[in-house]
Formats: sequence, C-alpha cells, structure tokens
Amino acid sequence: MVALELTPEQVLMLVKQLPVAEKYALLSALHAELGQLQADPDTETSEWLDAPLVDELPSYEWGEAGIPKGKPIRFEPDHGFVVEGGKSVG
Repeated sequence: MVALELTPEQVLMLVKQLPVAEKYALLSALHAELGQLQADPDTETSEWLDAPLVDELPSYEWGEAGIPKGKPIRFEPDHGFVVEGGKSVG
C-alpha cells in the first residue's frame, strides 16, 4: 500500500466532499479503528494494570471529628447522581 502524506486539514477537505452516507461509513470505520487502538494498551499501561497491588492501604485519618456526615445519593439514568433532599451549601 502506498503511504499518502496528507495534513488533517486536507483530509477534512476531502471528507467534506463525500456524500452523507459515505461520511457516516467513514465515521464508523474510524470509530472501529480507534476502538482497536484503545483495546491494545501500551507497555507502560499494561505493566501498571498487571502490577501486584497486594498491600493494604492504610486507613484514612479523618481527624477528631471522624467521617463527615453526608447526604444520601441516588443514580438516575437521565441525570446521573442526584443528592437526596437537594443541594445544600455549608
């Protein structure tokens, strides 16, 4: 295969000339290609993910007041995490 040297601007100019259906096909192919890149982590990431993290972490020191009181939350698919009883400041 012949390697082409195009700038991102040149590629974008060519993509703008494609019919809409072909733009979507190209976008789908690029998405699949990027997904493959993310599926194969680099050496440093692989080593970090495979590291034997067996030692227990020390417990967090909250101070004399102890763990702060908080409000309960719930997850709503359309909104994300929601604080029960609304938001308060202070």
